This record gives sequence, C-alpha cells and structure tokens, in this order.
Amino acid sequence: SILLTNVTSTYAAAESEYNRSNLLNLRFNDLEMDLNSIRSDITELENASNYTTEAVVIKNEVVIILGVLQSVNDSLKQIEGDVLPVVEKVEMLSNITQETENIIENTESQIPRVEEFLSTTQRILNETKAGLGDVLQQNSDIISEI
Repeated sequence: SILLTNVTSTYAAAESEYNRSNLLNLRFNDLEMDLNSIRSDITELENASNYTTEAVVIKNEVVIILGVLQSVNDSLKQIEGDVLPVVEKVEMLSNITQETENIIENTESQIPRVEEFLSTTQRILNETKAGLGDVLQQNSDIISEI
C-alpha cells in the first residue's frame, strides 16, 4: 500500500509536472508569438526609419532646390530691373518712330500743295522776270531816247 501511495503520489506529481509543463509550453508559445510580433514591429519600425531617412534626404534636396529657385528668382528680378529701363526706352523709341511716321505721312500729304505753291511761285517768278525784262527794255529805250 505504501508503494501504491508512492506510485500514486509520483504519478500525481508527474501529472502535475506534465500539466505545468504543458502550461509552460503554452506560455512559451504565447511568448514566442509575442516575440515574432515584436520582431515584425521592429521590421516595420526599421522600414519606417528607412522611409524617415529617405524623407529627410528628400526634404534636404527640396530645401536645396528651393534655394536654387530663390536664387533664380532673385536673378530674374535683377534681370527684370535691368530690362525694364530698356523696355521703357524701346517703348519711347517706338512712340518716337510712330510720331515720325505720322510727320512723314503729314509731310507727304502736303507735297502736292507744296508742288502747287512752287509751280505758282515759278510762274510768278517767270512773269516777274518777263515784266522786269519789259521794264528793263523800256528803261533802255528811255535811256536811248535821252
């Protein structure tokens, strides 16, 4: 009977240890799943870190590009400042050219009147010359008679 009690007691202890072992095994499996989950989280964090690093690199490149664009903008403003007076002068020259063209057109429209005036003046000069010739002849005739 002592032997049976010892066997029963040993069996009960073994069964208890077996159950405890199963519980520990289940707990170990849970911990292993948690560890795998943590590893997965670490991988995601590493990927996120890589993305963050890439984002920082891209941000730095964007800052550089913005600096270049600002420099280009400043240069364009300088060019605009240099060009505006030239554009104003070109506009002024264009206005002068237009005014000159208007004067030329007005002058050309006056040419027939000037030609008529010159023709009339030429005729008057010819008549005056002829009249002076007659007066000269008359004076010459008077002088001859005297």
